[in-house]
Amino acid sequence: MKKGSIKYYVWIVLPVVAAIIIVTRWDVWFGNPIEPSFNTPSTPSRIMLTMGNEPHSRIITWLCDTTVQEAYVEYYYVDSLSEPQILHTKAESEKYLSQGGCSVFYRASIENLCTGQYLYRVCHPSSSSPWHSFHINSTDDNSSRFIFIGDIQDTINGITNGIIENIAQRHNNVDYYLLGGDFIHRPHDCFWEEGFRGIAPIATTQTLLAVSGNHEHRKGISSSCERRFPLHFAYFLPEYDKHNYCFHTLRHENIELFLFDSHCDIIKLIKQRQALEKALQESSAQWKVVVLHHPPHSIRSKWNNIHLQWMLTHLFSQHHVDLVLSGHEHGYARLQPSEQLPIYTISHCSPKQYHHRNRSVAIRYDSGHRYYQVIDINKDTLQLDVYTTDGQLIDMIKIIQENGEHIVQ
Repeated sequence: MKKGSIKYYVWIVLPVVAAIIIVTRWDVWFGNPIEPSFNTPSTPSRIMLTMGNEPHSRIITWLCDTTVQEAYVEYYYVDSLSEPQILHTKAESEKYLSQGGCSVFYRASIENLCTGQYLYRVCHPSSSSPWHSFHINSTDDNSSRFIFIGDIQDTINGITNGIIENIAQRHNNVDYYLLGGDFIHRPHDCFWEEGFRGIAPIATTQTLLAVSGNHEHRKGISSSCERRFPLHFAYFLPEYDKHNYCFHTLRHENIELFLFDSHCDIIKLIKQRQALEKALQESSAQWKVVVLHHPPHSIRSKWNNIHLQWMLTHLFSQHHVDLVLSGHEHGYARLQPSEQLPIYTISHCSPKQYHHRNRSVAIRYDSGHRYYQVIDINKDTLQLDVYTTDGQLIDMIKIIQENGEHIVQ
């Protein structure tokens, strides 16, 4: 066959192959199934405690009915030596209309909290929630502890509720929980309901933080996180309203968290990178932890998320990030691509399991289980313990600060 004929056939075959790939993958890339209809409860539901802008502040979020009401949070400090003084903080509200129905979201901030126990409840004109409690831990020793849980993304009537209950019983003295994206299967009310059923053992009593994953986004050419996500995790709202992505930084004692929305289009990623670089430059925290859903170093393929690797990893090394926590790839891995920090980890707590073709890059690798990580930080040590959800310790590292250097043990 002549060379000219081969080129002719190639130019015919390539468009056909491309068309077949596009047709077969269109729904995966761009399809958004219609959301089933739903009814929002007329009493407060999906009450959740999240972090405010300061370590001693909290934001309470919830939803209730389809019409905006005057609402507030009652709370008081539990002091056995005196009668409780009940305080009030007014709630902000926003009506959200989706394909399946309408809900009104509420959020209220409580500031300047003291060490100790608080009780609170959500109040509407016609109904109030039960009283819930939370505790503000002492910060005298400049230490903190949090639990990182990767993708949850459970099926309807899944087992996350029991898993979270067991984790909370094993580790009953933590400052907050941090979710690594893909908290829900897709942005439909039924999956939000399942997500909150899963975290019910801790939602009202433990402080919850989260980053967004691809399953919190609606698919499209230009992907943006659906608004219900920052309406639940309300610390994202100021940045989301400005730039339409979920980026936030939070200082808690001697650690600073940098929460990054990794499923954005390239323009939003570039803007976020600029915000992240500025935040890292200005940070005086002893320990720096970046959290994003997609791992810059993939165990599925060396080409996965390569754009994040090019955009971010130099920034992490340059500004002395200690730890990068991620999910998305439905296995556990710990990586340290160079002699310098940071350490990268990948984790998940989902029923889904993936095949990992690039796992040789990991220092520690495990699959076939669901996982969570406990991060303990004090003045000179960061310790990360990795458990399967049945309580088996499978990995442990320490980063120790000596003479201004951070050393991995």
